[in-house]
Amino acid sequence: MWRAVQAAIEAALARSTPPTLRRLGIDETSFRRPGRFATGFVDLDTGRLVDLVEGRSKSLVSDWLAALSEDARAAIVEVALDPYAGYNAAEPEALPHARITIDKFHAIRLANQAVTAVPWPPRLPPPASPCPGATAVRPTAPPTSSSAPW
Repeated sequence: MWRAVQAAIEAALARSTPPTLRRLGIDETSFRRPGRFATGFVDLDTGRLVDLVEGRSKSLVSDWLAALSEDARAAIVEVALDPYAGYNAAEPEALPHARITIDKFHAIRLANQAVTAVPWPPRLPPPASPCPGATAVRPTAPPTSSSAPW
């Protein structure tokens, strides 16, 4: 039964025309074991996953982009990347005309890391009293009896 379902899905995908990608997102997903990745290609205009390929490398992204038609590559005007060096190296070769940006998640994470790395100044002593020799006066608690005028 599952083979019939899979065959129907593949036939429907073969008949459908792929959407024109204008804004492409490329990011990896890590699986259970460290070092095992899949690279996702997302249409940023629709939010739909276009493809998911096992691995994470420059050649993987280059091959995926090379498999697109010349018109499909020409239609891509912006690419939002994970800042992984392999993705950054592959994209300009295949899409030299596209504007490259870092995806929001990684941009915020990198900004937070940069702010956290800035050393804090040493703690300063409390400021001197404006009235030298004066003692602090503590307010007294209000009376607890019910005979209070308020």
